[in-house]
Amino acid sequence: MRLRDLLDVPELGLRPLGDPLPADRPVRGTMTTDLRDPGRYLVGGELVLTGLAWWRGSGDAEPFVRILVGAGVAALAAGEAELGSVPRDVVEACARHGLPLLAVDTSVGFTTITEHVSRRLSGSPAGEMATALERWRGAGSPVGGVEPGLRALLVSPSGRVLVDTTGEPPVPDAGTPLLCARAGAGGAPGPARVVVAGTPHALFPVAPPGPDGTPPPLDAAGPAGELLAVVGDPDRWPRRRVELLAATAGLVADERRRADAAGAAWRRLAREVVELARSGAPSAVVAARLDLLVPIPDAARGRPGAGRQVVVAVLERPGDGGGDAGVPPRADARAARLLLTDLVAGARERAGAAPGMPGAPGPVDGSPDGPAGAVVTEVDDEAVALLAPLPTTPAGVGSVPLTPGALLDAVRPALTAGLGPGGRLSVGVSDPVASADGLAGALEEARHARRVAAARGET
Repeated sequence: MRLRDLLDVPELGLRPLGDPLPADRPVRGTMTTDLRDPGRYLVGGELVLTGLAWWRGSGDAEPFVRILVGAGVAALAAGEAELGSVPRDVVEACARHGLPLLAVDTSVGFTTITEHVSRRLSGSPAGEMATALERWRGAGSPVGGVEPGLRALLVSPSGRVLVDTTGEPPVPDAGTPLLCARAGAGGAPGPARVVVAGTPHALFPVAPPGPDGTPPPLDAAGPAGELLAVVGDPDRWPRRRVELLAATAGLVADERRRADAAGAAWRRLAREVVELARSGAPSAVVAARLDLLVPIPDAARGRPGAGRQVVVAVLERPGDGGGDAGVPPRADARAARLLLTDLVAGARERAGAAPGMPGAPGPVDGSPDGPAGAVVTEVDDEAVALLAPLPTTPAGVGSVPLTPGALLDAVRPALTAGLGPGGRLSVGVSDPVASADGLAGALEEARHARRVAAARGET
């Protein structure tokens, strides 16, 4: 999207300051910060939102703006609620460095802006599928592109139907039979023909096709990979249709990689929070970063259960011996992160919070606008999730602590099928903690619970 796309929406309350705004400048996401030096958390192309808490007086703006320009951000949007107006020092520093500057009206919250940007960008599964199918429609397919009535499902590794091209609301865990059918096909080349509920489906891994356009093996995306399931009998399809569907799956994989890259800065910040907590860093240092990552809604603070939680997961896969006795398994932290991200998103959806609530289901850590109540990172061989309380009302009052059962019970068949022989995911969940002081204890509690689950052979 472009800066002009934001200025054209009055509800966002954005007003250009200074020189004429380069309206065609691309925006690839948002980042909200009040750190004096946010450079390490920027990847370029962001609309940076700040409440100006870092500004203490004349001279503070120059180093801050230099950092943003050096990181290649798209623009700076400064809130006026704290100081009444954007300081002249900030306006002049942005003008000197050619950084577009916007004022945010006091009536508009930053969440309104980040949610708008998120919806416009293709970081969601629906956006990825729509983008891929739109590209396919323009590819000059001799079979008419995506024919009217063709039904394709994008299935997550835990069995959630992320997208249904018919527009029907996804049925919870409806993808589990498809994952189980994929497991039965093993590493056979795609598309695999399977029959689910009496209907034939063609299964494609969400992975790039081979050099000759043929689908890769079904296990090409690994245990954390997604699945494209198309209703129909691939044995009756012309080769060109198979190649175009394989290309579509590859385009979805490309969109996935871009979305994953967009969340890299948030994952780095989460890893830093975990490492600071483990090292005994001052509580204020941990709290400042934790509030940026997974803030607790003001209305929920101090209420029972309204604390952050830690979830730890380890994915063990067969070693080089292919699961033979005597060959130790190997940990796959990246696959564990992707699986845990999917599990957390699914559990929060099943908890029933409506979209738009603070911390409600939304992008976990793969969105360019930042986490929505949860972020999952990699620390050594582990995947570690930091979770804000899941609200029970639109005002954010009350919360629902996550339990191991809520995370895993509904998806065990899909996980078992996806992990395959010799694969095992062990998970531990902490109790909620009310402040940053308790984060180190919550981390150790989750790790201990995971070790106990692994010793019992539980997934």
